[in-house]
Amino acid sequence: MAQVITKITTQKRKGRYNIFINDKYAFPVSENTLIQFQLAKGLELSDADIEQIQAGEVVAQANSLALNYLSFQPRTVAELRKHLLEGEIPESVIPQVIQRLTELNYLDDAQYARQYIEERLRLGDKGPTVLRQKLRQKGIRDDLVQAAFDEIDPKAWIELGQTVAEKLQTKQHHRAHHDAVRRVQQGLMQKGFSSDDIAKIMADLPWEDTADEEQAELERQAEKQWRQKRQYQGYERRSKVKQALYRKGFDLDAIDQVLTRLEQE
Repeated sequence: MAQVITKITTQKRKGRYNIFINDKYAFPVSENTLIQFQLAKGLELSDADIEQIQAGEVVAQANSLALNYLSFQPRTVAELRKHLLEGEIPESVIPQVIQRLTELNYLDDAQYARQYIEERLRLGDKGPTVLRQKLRQKGIRDDLVQAAFDEIDPKAWIELGQTVAEKLQTKQHHRAHHDAVRRVQQGLMQKGFSSDDIAKIMADLPWEDTADEEQAELERQAEKQWRQKRQYQGYERRSKVKQALYRKGFDLDAIDQVLTRLEQE
């Protein structure tokens, strides 16, 4: 029996159609598939034709899903592949979708890596180590990641690091100088800056604390802690204040001298 398209109806969803063969519902297609195979009422189809149309529809669905995903923001090849698999697109179809979108410049991992780094240099606070890790997590090959970093002036990381260090520094005003320096260094390392870059950043970071200013900060913090621990008496009070000041990085001998003065007042 001949297989003839007897009716084509539109679905509620825009751009989708139902194909009826010999007055029975057969399969749905997108508008792209409808046009590609020139489907129309009265068209006679073989089994091979139907198989080809349905295979073409899967590709059309994959392309539509991919383009919609890419319309929100740039994506890597690996991210798109994962999205298509989650959308139940057959794995055998995905390579041709990726190839087509790559040829159309919708996908370009090398460009993605460059733009990702440049944008975060302008707007972010992460160093190269963290950014390398994030790009690898996005599935970009190591050689493309390295090529993208090679295009960046090394001075750019120092400049970013100085901005980050200054912000970290402002949070350490209540700490002893050497403890504040250590915490800024740790913060830079956690944000992905290399040891060499950190050394350069710290060398140019202005520190206003002098020995007199650190002593004044110690006395201010000690008096504050002394008041807060007034519910304790004698040795217990002194011990708790001493511990609190030591955690802030102040020298033990200096702490003892200040506490002795407070006890005598």
